[in-house]
Amino acid sequence: GSGLAFPFGYIVPEWDSVKPIMRRYYSGPLKDIPGTGNSPVVLHVEDFARVVPLWVDTTEKIDADEEAVKVLGWVREMYAYSIASALANVTYSLPPVPKNPLMVQPPADEALGEAVICHYTWGTFIHEGDKELWRWDKREYASGQYGDKPVVPMVKIPPMPEYSPAFMTQDKQKFSKGKYDLVKLMNRHFNMAVDALNAVNGGLPLGFETLEEATAASKPGQEAIDAREKVVKAEEAKKAAEAAAKAS
Repeated sequence: GSGLAFPFGYIVPEWDSVKPIMRRYYSGPLKDIPGTGNSPVVLHVEDFARVVPLWVDTTEKIDADEEAVKVLGWVREMYAYSIASALANVTYSLPPVPKNPLMVQPPADEALGEAVICHYTWGTFIHEGDKELWRWDKREYASGQYGDKPVVPMVKIPPMPEYSPAFMTQDKQKFSKGKYDLVKLMNRHFNMAVDALNAVNGGLPLGFETLEEATAASKPGQEAIDAREKVVKAEEAKKAAEAAAKAS
């Protein structure tokens, strides 16, 4: 079968650092493994039903493989989905932005193009010279990336400063007007959703009468906390190894 998905630039089965892991779980040509992940995907139900059991199985095997966890880090479940797709002989059309009809990734992309989803995977930081003028990062929003902060009412993304050609991203790249307009579009729709959600149940999560109740219910279990710590340590070890390699 075949489907439609998004070409993630950081899912590259033929990268030298990733190849040994891919070959451990897939014996065919690495080009068979699509450079995508489990979302967003448009797929026939019968094909999805073939991929999912293989995805679960591959994910469990990778999670039990310390080397794979260290190499693949937080994207290992995405790689597992791609491997499972190859095992199931499911292929994907992966049109690049702006022709991808599924998604864009502000602030990396320049325009919405044909997409219907904005994936705020990266934080957006606007700099002018050495001064940070504005920032918004999902990892800092509300209860935080791991849900381990108190539940708070949803708040809007603050307004961005008026555009200037002098704007730079956090990695010192030019913050083009296209990037700016795309982030602004995403923020507008995000804030519309905040207004709609806060109009229901006084802004509290449904089923709860207080923020304290919601916080108590949302705290991650010990298994999730341990898994997070394992990933963080693996990512720190990987960064340390990369830094040592550069230094040598």
